[in-house]
Amino acid sequence: VRYVQTYTEELNSGCSRHPARMTLRSAVDADGKFLAHYADIVYDGGAFGGGKPGPHVVPGLRGFATVPYYIPNVLIEVTSVYTNTVPGAHVRAPHDVQVFFAWEQHADMIAHALGIDPVEFRLRNVVRQGQPTVTNEMVKQPMGVTVLEALRREIASRSVPAGHGLGMSLVCR
Repeated sequence: VRYVQTYTEELNSGCSRHPARMTLRSAVDADGKFLAHYADIVYDGGAFGGGKPGPHVVPGLRGFATVPYYIPNVLIEVTSVYTNTVPGAHVRAPHDVQVFFAWEQHADMIAHALGIDPVEFRLRNVVRQGQPTVTNEMVKQPMGVTVLEALRREIASRSVPAGHGLGMSLVCR
């Protein structure tokens, strides 16, 4: 007997990343520099403990190791809950995608509210030599400024057709 799944069946039978609900709140000064940050993250672990994000995969702040900004005051609360749903599965970087997607949207919203160009906002806040990340880790060779300045030059040299746009995301790995 041979059974070959359709593409739709294959996608429905496999597990996906753990869904998460994130509430992010940040304090910034008038110049657009981060002063403080609070995050409340709830991961949906699904119905079974084996597929639930646990201390070895999501140890509290671990997902925030990808956030490349310097913020002097940070409080992050992470919870993983059982739900009556299909369990999520661990994928490479099991918590990073959820966190950095939310963070980069958060950064764009703050820049927009302050009337600051999103690249400039990131340049003002990116981790520099000697500054810790939000998880209090030191980056050996922070390249955020170099990357953002190259991005700024690239964006300036492009024309974007009507109805199209450019996106960006800055992650620390």
